[in-house]
Amino acid sequence: MNKTFDKNNIKLAALDVDGTIFHDGLISEAVQKALIKLSDLGIIMVLATGRMQYGIPDTIRDLGIFRYGVLANGTLIWDFEKNCSIAEHPFERGEADSVLRVIDSLTDAYFAAFKSESSLTPKHLELLRRTIKLEVPKDGSKPKEIYPIYDNLLTHVANLDEQIFKLGCRFETAEVCAEARVKIRELCDIEMPSTDGKDIEITPLGVHKGSGTLALCKHLGLDISNVIAFGDSGNDVKLLEIAGFAVALEGGRESALKAADYIAPTVQEDGVAKAIEDLFGV
Repeated sequence: MNKTFDKNNIKLAALDVDGTIFHDGLISEAVQKALIKLSDLGIIMVLATGRMQYGIPDTIRDLGIFRYGVLANGTLIWDFEKNCSIAEHPFERGEADSVLRVIDSLTDAYFAAFKSESSLTPKHLELLRRTIKLEVPKDGSKPKEIYPIYDNLLTHVANLDEQIFKLGCRFETAEVCAEARVKIRELCDIEMPSTDGKDIEITPLGVHKGSGTLALCKHLGLDISNVIAFGDSGNDVKLLEIAGFAVALEGGRESALKAADYIAPTVQEDGVAKAIEDLFGV
């Protein structure tokens, strides 16, 4: 991509969490300071993440700068200050149940995200924790697991009378994941990006971080051209493609790098902080 950057046109910053500003259970001091400086410019700070509101790390929430969230890959638009949703785009429950049965036939590592909790199978949690580490508490206490697990997740989901915002599954290898993706695609008309090649994140067709950010912009009276987006993985691509300016981090998915206007250093090298310093001069 080759969009021109104009810092005076930027009114909103949409930032992915895992792999972009959060890594190995931490958000670095350099990234924290850079985000605060960006907020001090009067830019509206938004988390654009696959996580639900209860899954946002305390160290990020406690910064006090993120007013809104485009959550669960765009299915839930959240106002953190008022602690309520602005817009919701969950699955039709019948469609979700059908997709879940397909996933269950392919793997024992999967999850379902509700507004009250994200429910995981034991195998999914095991594979997830190989990639995403628990938040490291500031007080030095032992990290606490926030996701409940269920040996029979299908039964649990059937008994929980709530809307499902996101589904997903994870595999031991990228090859097995790719094979499962083909099978799911044959049976389901849905969004299904991957964050690292070994997982599939599933939302209703047409609902993703890009559509969610568009909905938030409409709510705020902004245009998508006023947005700078930061991301690193497959579920960031549609947002990176439509944002006024897109920043991707080295080490991220090739699809994200191709969608970017600016390539920042890796998350381990505080790429977001360096991009903010370079682009905004703060």
